[in-house]
Amino acid sequence: MQVGPLSGVEPVQLASAWRQLCGPAALEEAQLEIEEVALEVRCQQCQGVFRPESFSFRCPACDSTQTEVVAGEGVILDNILLDELQQGVPQ
Repeated sequence: MQVGPLSGVEPVQLASAWRQLCGPAALEEAQLEIEEVALEVRCQQCQGVFRPESFSFRCPACDSTQTEVVAGEGVILDNILLDELQQGVPQ
């Protein structure tokens, strides 16, 4: 999973919830990989892309405040990998 700083999801808490969900049950071998995505912003004036410091969204190149977030505001399920079940499933 990809988790951005503006997603409202804390990666440590997500990992903890995953461990509780899987527990000693059937999902005990399941793995969760969390990639923390950096916050990136594009300036609408000069089209420059930058990573804000201290959540200051002012463009460092042209000083514009007309910016849009292009990465780091979501939670994305990037990939699921399933092994074949050995019992009870026709192949």
